[in-house]
Amino acid sequence: MTMAAWILLALGTATLCLDAYAIRKIYVSELYETHQFVAQGAMILFVPVLGALLSLCVCHESTSLSQKPPVDLVQDIDGTCSDIDYHG
Repeated sequence: MTMAAWILLALGTATLCLDAYAIRKIYVSELYETHQFVAQGAMILFVPVLGALLSLCVCHESTSLSQKPPVDLVQDIDGTCSDIDYHG
């Protein structure tokens, strides 16, 4: 095999691995319903690299683990307090 054939084989293998990873990721995700999973899988198979990257960006389960939980900054405010002075 020539060098170009090895490069094409490596690119094809990398694309197939990326597609398989993206399909597995959306399959185990609880984000999608059945018809959405089928549509995402079709997008991954028909537009391999771009579809897989888009599906992985949408399926953001792993990013929520690395982010801090939201902070409630207004938990200590009393509903009867006000900064408005009503003296007149």
